Amino acid sequence: MFIPNRITVLFVFFCIFSLRGQIVINEISVKPGTSASDQCQQTMADCNAGNSGCGLEYIELYNNSDCPVNIGCFILCAEGVTTGQFRFPSGTIIPPRGFYTVGGGASSANVILSGFCANNHYLSTDTRFYLENGDGWVALYDATGNLLDAVFWTFSSGESSKWPADSDLNGTFSAPAATASSCPSLGALPRPTTVGSGATQIEYAGVSPTLGNVLERTVDAGGTWAIGAATRNNCNGVCATLGTCAPLPIELYEFDLSMERDQVFVYWNTQSEAATDFFRVERSVDGEDWKIIGVVEASGYSNTIVNYEFVDVKPFEGMSYYRLTSFDLDGAISYKGVRSVETHTEVFVYPNPSKDDFFIRNVGDASLGSIVVLDVYGRIIGQFNSENWILKIDASSWKSGLYYVIVESGKIYRVLKEE
Repeated sequence: MFIPNRITVLFVFFCIFSLRGQIVINEISVKPGTSASDQCQQTMADCNAGNSGCGLEYIELYNNSDCPVNIGCFILCAEGVTTGQFRFPSGTIIPPRGFYTVGGGASSANVILSGFCANNHYLSTDTRFYLENGDGWVALYDATGNLLDAVFWTFSSGESSKWPADSDLNGTFSAPAATASSCPSLGALPRPTTVGSGATQIEYAGVSPTLGNVLERTVDAGGTWAIGAATRNNCNGVCATLGTCAPLPIELYEFDLSMERDQVFVYWNTQSEAATDFFRVERSVDGEDWKIIGVVEASGYSNTIVNYEFVDVKPFEGMSYYRLTSFDLDGAISYKGVRSVETHTEVFVYPNPSKDDFFIRNVGDASLGSIVVLDVYGRIIGQFNSENWILKIDASSWKSGLYYVIVESGKIYRVLKEE
């Protein structure tokens, strides 16, 4: 008989609106400045001593939605002769219909990449990382490694057939560890499969821009790619009208409990959040009286999976009940369910809570011996003596409430009887 020691419950909310795909690569400064051979100008990040101020190159992202979006742990990558990968710090927010740039020390970007040279949010194959003037490509991934947007350019026009096999465009990216943050660990990131504008495809922007110009979308988040004048952190064409941000429910909710090293680990994740303030973890011995044991700050705004964890280092002996509640910035409260877990493994009492019958099982398959069941007033409800390793108890006639099961070793287990 299989008895789970880890419980998972999945909550799915309907009327879902996903923000995935709303953050796009909008503008790329491939060949800035006055000289294509000036290495200080043609740089995204120079980690050599004394060169942190170099770099006019930048990559601009655009939030094509009416809500702020948290791009914490997203990964921005570029490849040419060198490759570079940057993982945004947790809590990085792009405002609604807003822009966010990553670039060199002289680019006036929101993120100066050279400031992360000694940080595990940044990876590069060389101390100087730059965008390729010939054949190159840029990609954006979400926090879990899903491809959100990608674009490539070539030395000459009409060379879209170079993707994906050309030697200048066949590299792969790996996600920076970002171990100092809550970013999930990832390995190699998926390459776009074909040329196009689909979710797993890469767009062809055409020929590399002329000196001093950029590759840009003709309309923010849309249109076609073209060569034009730099409009860093500003609109391409007519600016979009800002609408109203409607807070979204948590799109996908997972709630787990596990017992590890005499501690209870409470896990949960969200796939999307909007205006979520914090989560509260509560514990109970009877499923009725609850005590707050922890508060965990929420991501706030997110369109990717965010993982959370709380550890109860001193759980109750026997059965414990845990409740998780989310609190939004507007004061809205939502209960996310109740889970239970045993804090030892000598004997399992299940199902718990129970409506009719419940079972007592010795994990070591030895005989259970004498068993006594008491109610909350200490009255004996039942006495048993079993030579088997498992015992079925009929509780259908019991009143609802909390009961105590005392096994031969003297340990006490709580069981909750429901109507």
